[in-house]
Amino acid sequence: KRNPLLIYEQVLQEDRVLLAEREARAFATHEPLDVEVRVRLPSGEIRWRHFKSAPRLLPDKRIVWDGIELDITDRKCAETALRESEERLRLKNTALKEILAQIETERVETAKVVAANIENFTKPILKKMRLDASPRDRKYLDMLESGLKDITSQFGVRINALDSLSAREMEICN
Repeated sequence: KRNPLLIYEQVLQEDRVLLAEREARAFATHEPLDVEVRVRLPSGEIRWRHFKSAPRLLPDKRIVWDGIELDITDRKCAETALRESEERLRLKNTALKEILAQIETERVETAKVVAANIENFTKPILKKMRLDASPRDRKYLDMLESGLKDITSQFGVRINALDSLSAREMEICN
């Protein structure tokens, strides 16, 4: 003897209210039923099912429901894996932003120290050397000063210049 309620008895207790509400609405409005619930198989395994059914009026005015039950466990597992992967990526992006901010802070501090050392120690020595330098030595001092400008100008380049990122790179960072 077949048990027409067997399928409902397999629905997990916590999903039965959702199923009952959706069924009641579908019956009251004669609109299709469309619901996803978890079931416990006789083996004890829990699987996801998608129930879809639609009302059909018979000539004698009775209504029958034609429906299908689909196993959507693989899709649900993939959705869960995707959400978890997105969360891991979001956390990595947050960590990357923090690392880039720390690098920028360290770069700014290093630039300040280098600039202060050049301004307070190296430039006064060069200035004093220039007073007693021959024309040939002044050329060397000019080259040295030019080299110092090149060195300090490199600290003016922002490591994490966000304005140089493409739209896609900005989207990935955010």
